[in-house]
Amino acid sequence: ALISFVLPSGYFGPLSSRVRGLFVQHTRTGNPLVDSVAEHQPASQQAYYQYLNVICNIAPIGFLMVLFKITDQSAFLLLYAMVTYFFSAKMVRLIILTGPIAAILGGLFIGSMFDWSVAQLITGASTSPPPPADEVSKKAPGSSKKSKKNSASTTPDFVPSELSDLYGTFSSKYSSVEGQFFRKIGALIFGFALFTYGKGFGDYCDKMAVALSNPSIMFKAQLRSGQTIIIDDYREAYWWLRDNTPSDSRIMAWWDYGYQITGIANRTTIADGNTWNHEHIALLGRTLTAPEKEGHRAARHLADYILIWAGGGGDDLAKR
Repeated sequence: ALISFVLPSGYFGPLSSRVRGLFVQHTRTGNPLVDSVAEHQPASQQAYYQYLNVICNIAPIGFLMVLFKITDQSAFLLLYAMVTYFFSAKMVRLIILTGPIAAILGGLFIGSMFDWSVAQLITGASTSPPPPADEVSKKAPGSSKKSKKNSASTTPDFVPSELSDLYGTFSSKYSSVEGQFFRKIGALIFGFALFTYGKGFGDYCDKMAVALSNPSIMFKAQLRSGQTIIIDDYREAYWWLRDNTPSDSRIMAWWDYGYQITGIANRTTIADGNTWNHEHIALLGRTLTAPEKEGHRAARHLADYILIWAGGGGDDLAKR
């Protein structure tokens, strides 16, 4: 009732194309500007591994651990995980939303395994071996039924009744002397894996932090000789426009550079990230991709200067 009353008031507009893209296929949002952006494509397994690394393989285990122990806190984690995974799978740029919950779920698994490993290596967590067979045979005839009843009562609630006998067998093997030995071996293997993968994960995080923190208009590159250089062609172009063009000049460029042209060059741009006119974007794309003479016939009526990225390395054509 509240929604039906508020919507006709005019204070709330229709859902934007970016929001619609979260619920429909990315090629059907109705806005070519949104559909052309690479960051609006569905996420792939490679993208998850690129930004989450080994955590994307560990987090599902933590999700299962939380799933088998429902509380108010774990219910929030489950809901958070499902919502962020749904939206990140729809749009690759939203993988950033999965970072916190992936770290939490991965930390739950690693922390639980670390506590278990410490218990095996330091405290031992040893139990007495099972009694000899002859001693068991001396028990009263009804003792077997009683023992089965007691073992069933110690079975956790999440174990189905059909698997209670199997759980009891596993529990006895787990608590035996041989089981204690293999638990120590498993704890050592986990410690070695934690050290190896943990160090690699830390190094990968440092590299990603450096890569993602670099400004988008200046970046490092390496020549074939191995020399490191700084590419600042974008900044130089914007400063040239600022210093060598009239203040009322109109600059044509693909919409990616619209905000940078306005903010750094202080010039009017034909399109930017807030351009909603579909035909406007279509005309801009057609002008920039048309043959030179045909593109010039359209561009001379729209702009005074055209900003073109040349020399390789650009991905503007891939976005259209």
